Amino acid sequence: MQFRKVLIMFSFLLLVSGYRAVYSQGGIDSTGNGGMHTIQGRIYMPNGRTPDAGISIKLESLNHRTASIYTDRNGGFAFKMLSPGNYTVVVEAGENYLVAREYFTIDAEVQGTVRITPIPKVFNVPIYLQFKPNSPLKNEVINAKFAHIPKQALELCQKGLELNRSGKTDEAIKAFRLAIAAYPQFVVPHTEIGKIYLKKNKVEEAFNILATAIAIDPKDFESKLNYGIALMHKKDTLVAEKELRAASDLDRTAVTPHLYLGLLFMQSRNLEDAQKEFEAARSLKGDKDFPLVHRYLGGIYWAKKEYRMAAEELEKYVRLAPDAKDVDQTRKAISDLKNRQN
Repeated sequence: MQFRKVLIMFSFLLLVSGYRAVYSQGGIDSTGNGGMHTIQGRIYMPNGRTPDAGISIKLESLNHRTASIYTDRNGGFAFKMLSPGNYTVVVEAGENYLVAREYFTIDAEVQGTVRITPIPKVFNVPIYLQFKPNSPLKNEVINAKFAHIPKQALELCQKGLELNRSGKTDEAIKAFRLAIAAYPQFVVPHTEIGKIYLKKNKVEEAFNILATAIAIDPKDFESKLNYGIALMHKKDTLVAEKELRAASDLDRTAVTPHLYLGLLFMQSRNLEDAQKEFEAARSLKGDKDFPLVHRYLGGIYWAKKEYRMAAEELEKYVRLAPDAKDVDQTRKAISDLKNRQN
């Protein structure tokens, strides 16, 4: 009965949202489109390193205003609270670099007669900048991580990334496989194929190639994270938890592993551990950066009859997203929760 109550609460909190803010590690833009999905990644310079200074990144869409943010000090970025639709991430790093573009399609959840609580989708993408042909910086030394990889494999991988950015995913997979054939220990093309398969909902194929990726480089965060997500889709709860925790250990500043761990525990009806993971995500990002967690925690606290804490979490949500479509309903819920405290 308790779990049924929290599912009802989650349905109320998750089905309708209307954010007017897009959040990232590097900055905040006042643009928003209402949703629960995330497009995130990291920028890499041609030498394989992350940028020393913030780089402006835009998120373009035919249906929404363009959002603009800056990378953090490690080259990371994240556009959060996105609704279904087609998006383009555009990176213009300056006159010495080619403009980089990544294309994404976030599909809407298909609901049947029994409504299913939607699960946030997180798209992870590494973006590798390229010098313009006449750039004076083109001869910069390649980072040691990629120095041992044959030139042919690097070029094929780069071709795959470009094809993927253009939405030509099948051709991208072919290029990535050619890169793997040229150098089987190259982890990047394995991971990129796995991510494409996850987007296509080809979970078994994603699982198999991501398993190879983590065997090549057990300390690669992107591979570990997406492998854990694939396991989650396969309902392999115990191993998924192990891999998501391993991803969290590789990047202790990353919120995504905790978010998926929380959702994983929700699937197994383990509210206590779900609460711990959502609270961990909240502490990592703080109140301003990850408001979705407040909605999850509000639902859990409500189910546990911790009405004061539930009201506080939902008040944070309303304060951070005052233009959300469900804000009036949330305020009524807060009022109800406060009445229950008396």
